[in-house]
Amino acid sequence: MSKDAKNVPALRFKGYSDAWEKRKLTELSKNKIGRGTPSTKVLDFWNGKLPWLQSSDINESNNYSVKPQKFISLQALKHSAAKRVPANSIAVVTRVGVGKLALIEYDYSTSQDFLSFSSLNWSALFSVNLLTLIMTQMSRESQGTSIKGVTKSELLAKKVRIPISLKEQEKLGILMKSINDLIAATLDCNNKVTT
Repeated sequence: MSKDAKNVPALRFKGYSDAWEKRKLTELSKNKIGRGTPSTKVLDFWNGKLPWLQSSDINESNNYSVKPQKFISLQALKHSAAKRVPANSIAVVTRVGVGKLALIEYDYSTSQDFLSFSSLNWSALFSVNLLTLIMTQMSRESQGTSIKGVTKSELLAKKVRIPISLKEQEKLGILMKSINDLIAATLDCNNKVTT
């Protein structure tokens, strides 16, 4: 088998035949944002309008479902380690709750337990599903050790094969999201109580 043949998946969408390229995950986005928690002792930092995400806000079985419970103010952004992450970024939990992640469609901020990928270079839907696979693998690898998280440098150094074409990435992302939505709908149906 030639080197290129190993980089060409056997199952493809019609019209795509180029070899996939090996890339480091650091190339996924222009910006990687990891931040901190505003002091809870400063009341002016809290009860603002910017969602401040915690691991518990992310639905582990749905990469598109986030329910922020806390919000910070502009004062928190100006006078603490908190930073605004722009809309359409991917928030990845790297410490407490490691493995959870979500594509966030609005501006937000996070605790230091997150790494957010913003200004994506790759398709958003493809990227969120790729990160889900990577984080699942990394979480399994850290089980049974004293490590309770994934370091940001470990995550960014991961190498993956991706389609060169953004259109192929988008098609794969849509397909993976459809499958995830179907699974989530099935889980919802199984958890409903009938009377």
